This record gives sequence, C-alpha cells and structure tokens, in this order.
Amino acid sequence: FENKYARPFFMLEALFERNPEIVPFARQLAKYEKEFWHMTMVAQVYETVIGNLFLKKFIHERDLPFFDVGTLGAFLHDIGKLGIDPTSIENSLSIMDFHSGSKNSGRDLRPPNIRAAQNLHPLVGGYMIRYMKEAGLISPKKADIVSSSVFSHHETNNNDFKTSYPRSSRRFEIENPKQTLVDILVQLIDIGVSMREDRAYRSKLDFKVVEHELNKHLENEELLKHPERATGLIEDGQNELRKILIEEVLSAINSSDLIIRDRPNLSKINWSGFMEVGDGENENLLIEGLIATVWQNHQERLLRSFEKNLNSDYKHASRSG
Repeated sequence: FENKYARPFFMLEALFERNPEIVPFARQLAKYEKEFWHMTMVAQVYETVIGNLFLKKFIHERDLPFFDVGTLGAFLHDIGKLGIDPTSIENSLSIMDFHSGSKNSGRDLRPPNIRAAQNLHPLVGGYMIRYMKEAGLISPKKADIVSSSVFSHHETNNNDFKTSYPRSSRRFEIENPKQTLVDILVQLIDIGVSMREDRAYRSKLDFKVVEHELNKHLENEELLKHPERATGLIEDGQNELRKILIEEVLSAINSSDLIIRDRPNLSKINWSGFMEVGDGENENLLIEGLIATVWQNHQERLLRSFEKNLNSDYKHASRSG
C-alpha cells in the first residue's frame, strides 16, 4: 500500500485478524468502493479517538476490550447497504422487493424516493448482525455491541436528523452508559467523516460547519446531561464530556482528512495478500440469506419506516453516510 494509506489498511488487517467472521462481508462490501472506504475511515477515526482517550487517561484500561469491539461496530455501521441496492430497492440482491406481493406494489422508487429506501440501511444492518448471532457467525457479546451501533448510527432524540431506529424510551434512558458512549462516538464520526467527503451533490464541508453540526447533534443527548453516568470514562473525562468528545473526533478526522477524501483504487488491491480469498458464490448466498431473513421477519417494520422516510423533511442533506 502507498504510505499514506498504510494506517487504515493496517487497522483493517488487525480488525480482520481479531474478527475473521466478518471477512466474507468485507469482501463483498469492498465491491462498493465509496461505501467501503467510508466505513474504513469511520473505523480508523474511531480507533484513533479511543486510543487518544486512553492515552489521556480518560478511559479505564479495564474498559478497553469493550471499546475495542466498538471498532467493529464503526466498520460495519453501513453493512445494511448490502441489502439496499444503490439505484433501486427492488433489485437489492433480488430479495427486498417493494413491488412484488407487497402493499407498496407499483410504487415509484426513483429519486427522491430511493433516498427513503436507502435510509433503511441501519435497520437492515442491525437485524443482519442479530441474525448473524443466531446463526453462530458472531459471538453474542460482539453482536450486542455492534448491532446497537449499527441500529443507532442515524438515531437522535430530536427531529432534525433522520431517525431509522427510534428507541427513545430505552436508548436515551442510558441503560448501558458504555454502549451509549460507543454509539455516540460512531454517530459523531460517521457525521464528521461524511461531511468531509466530497459527494456527488456537494463538495466537502468546512471544519467549522462540521463542528457546529456535531455540537448540534449532541444538544439533546441524555448522557451529556448526566455525565457522571459515563462509566467508560474516568471522572476527569466525565466533567467535560461534550467538549472532550467533539475535540477528539475533530482532531482524529483532521489527522486523516487527506485520505478520507482521496481513497485508493480498491480494485487494484491484492486482496489475497490482505485477507483470504473466499468463495464469492457462497458468500453471496450467505448475505442474501441474511437479508431474506430480515425482510421476511421484519417486512412490516421496514415498510412502516419506508413510509415514514418518504414523509420526512430531510433537513440535513450534508449527512448521508
């Protein structure tokens, strides 16, 4: 790898060594270069933030294994996009068909409606992780930490952001402060990395705009109203939790800013030297089976969320990660 890309690829290599069960999914995700690189950079920034929080003695050493699993959640936060075709939801691996035999039969899913479909990916991804756990493909402990971050990475308890997994009655009561902290970090980093990326509809946004957006996102975060409950942080970190989180996320994004926007040509990477070459056909069948299970068991929920997304006013077009 070129020197400037070495760090994120070393991070991925270590992530795959610790979590070999996700390699088949990573191989399939790598076919979507923009999405794969975005997920890689969210994981890279997350790992940097956790490392800095530990070095500055804000995180207890005993809690590092928990936060380490959060890196996996940061990388897989968009795994649900494997179940949402980027151009038409009815072609999503020929499984999630919003036309045939559904009450949405005949619905026009061209833009902007396709955006409502794409915003189902946190739901699809979170359920995929849960069914991976049921199938024995991922340990229960990992699955619980990762699925929470996947489900919640577009979630908020105000009306300004698109909310695809509204768990306000549980999530915002801070039933698990360490998990909540991991989820908040994945959310903030996803927003920040997305805003620093060039998108088809806009150029990267200024750091001041990013900082404003991150602060706005935390306005109603319950954990910040009760920082003493942030059990993953040492007391000094609890006292200035909001300030610390924003500063560390912005600093980590800034240190990776060049490669966030200048991704490598993934098609030229020798994946066989990076992770084992797999059976593409069987991997596709595995992923299709997971998506089919999600669709069959949660069709009503997905359709309801799709309708809600259609009726929503997406005020924050700057963030679509």
